[in-house]
This record gives sequence, structure tokens and C-alpha cells, in this order.
Amino acid sequence: MIITQSQEIMCQNIASIIDGYRKEELSYTIDIQHVKKWVAQFPPEFRDLLLSETINILSNWYFDTAFIENQFFGEITKFLIKKYHFSSENDICSNVVFLCLQKKDQL
Repeated sequence: MIITQSQEIMCQNIASIIDGYRKEELSYTIDIQHVKKWVAQFPPEFRDLLLSETINILSNWYFDTAFIENQFFGEITKFLIKKYHFSSENDICSNVVFLCLQKKDQL
């Protein structure tokens, strides 16, 4: 596969963003070679667009494990406390209600 220098950089960028994606579940690593193999399935004239848009989407919407563990839940907690006037995380948890919307005969 012929790949331009800018495409090589974009492939590396994508590989860096999704480095830990499903690391514990997959039998392979999503590295630059994997990204190059993925983009090679598309016609050459579309690769720049695909790579740049994939970077754009992943940069804005892919959250790695560290973010989820270290920031996401804290931000959700802050949001819930502010919006619904809970006093603490414990207050949130004590007010959780799980719904079972199935009809009785479907359980």
C-alpha cells in the first residue's frame, strides 16, 4: 500500500488516540499498522478525508479509560448534585431507582 507522509502522520495520530481501546478484550493491538490496514481498504482518493474526519471524531468523542476513571464519573456527580440539588454522592446513590418496564408475563 502506498501511503503519503501526511497519511502516515494521521494514522499515527489515530493509533495514539485509541491506543488502549478494548485492550483487555482484543487479541491484537490497535497500532499504526492496524490503522494503515484499515484505511487501505478504501480508495486512495478518499483516504485523506477518512483519516482527517476520523481524527476529528475521535478527538471529540473517544474517551479513554483514564478519562472515564478519573474525570467522567466525577463530572457526572457534580452535574447531578447541581441540577437536582443532591447534597453528596451518597445522597445521589440513595435516591437511585431502577425501573423494570417489562410486563409481568415477560419477566
